[in-house]
Amino acid sequence: MSLALRNLSRRPLRSSLALCGVAIGVAAYVALVSIADGFVVTLTRIGQLGQPDLVVQTRGVVDPILSAIPEPVLIELRADPALAEVDTYATHVARQRAQPFFLVFGLAAGGASWRSCRIEEGAAPRTGEREVLIGRLAAERLEVALGGELEASGGALRVCGIFSSTNALLAGSAVTTAEQHHALFPDRPLAQLAFLHFAPQIDRRAWRARFEERHATLQTLEPSRFTDAYPELDLGRQLARAVSWIACLAAAIGVLNTMMMNVLERTREIGTLLAIGWTRARVLRMILAEGLVLALLGGAAGLALGALGAQITVAWLDWVLVTAQLRTRTLLEGGALALVLGVLGSLVPALRAARLAPSEALRYE
Repeated sequence: MSLALRNLSRRPLRSSLALCGVAIGVAAYVALVSIADGFVVTLTRIGQLGQPDLVVQTRGVVDPILSAIPEPVLIELRADPALAEVDTYATHVARQRAQPFFLVFGLAAGGASWRSCRIEEGAAPRTGEREVLIGRLAAERLEVALGGELEASGGALRVCGIFSSTNALLAGSAVTTAEQHHALFPDRPLAQLAFLHFAPQIDRRAWRARFEERHATLQTLEPSRFTDAYPELDLGRQLARAVSWIACLAAAIGVLNTMMMNVLERTREIGTLLAIGWTRARVLRMILAEGLVLALLGGAAGLALGALGAQITVAWLDWVLVTAQLRTRTLLEGGALALVLGVLGSLVPALRAARLAPSEALRYE
């Protein structure tokens, strides 16, 4: 390790550039994958509104916003004795100057999701009025106070109350009742999702089978596996990885260039080492160690930069839907990626150095 650091420090500029390349490649991977995983967390929060036992949505949709539960199905669900409560969700995107993707939820009045919104200031929306409750987090982000207004299609919405919620998605949005939401935004369905709470001692598996047999266009999902209905999320993760791999390829080329130039400039030195008794394997290990040191230092910097970059990006976008989920797995993958970059970048130069003939290397100019 010390020998590798000493050899690399002899050419500080070149070594620093290669180290920066590794750091940027790893940082891009960590940041992009963390943000892609953040979308999964956000979608999971939707499925957990009101802590339901089961979620019903339209089968095959690529986004919950495209789902619609027919009103006859809602009536049927609410009349089912196996269900203790049927909660609903609908949403509308109301573009704000400070936040282009702001959500206004329509929640079943008195339902579990509605009850999770604890009003701290003001009062609930009045029927027939263009009024909404706004989450404390959203109020702070948009700098909207009680009595202020939100922009929306059809006219401004008056903030009649401010609430808090343990669900970050709700806390960063506005809510009103399902009926009023449908009246404000008639192009949106009364319910996009139905959140079911079962009565005690109900066979949920049998109930699900019967329900999906009667309603082939709908599907039921466990809240913890809500994101399984959206395989497109995996495409987002793969796209994030593909973009970061481009940066990693450039980093590998940078390490290769650095190590190759180091070997060329030290040809006579390597020849001397071989002449005084160093084995080819030892020379190989020396060059590989230098590449791995570059990778370790660059990887450590990249992990820190990636985590910081993801948080800065999320804060800059300031959207409740965009979060960063930094997983241990992502950090481990980033570290492994750095090691791979070090090996790939130094393997060819190491093999070249190990194959040098001492007599030829000593005559190298």
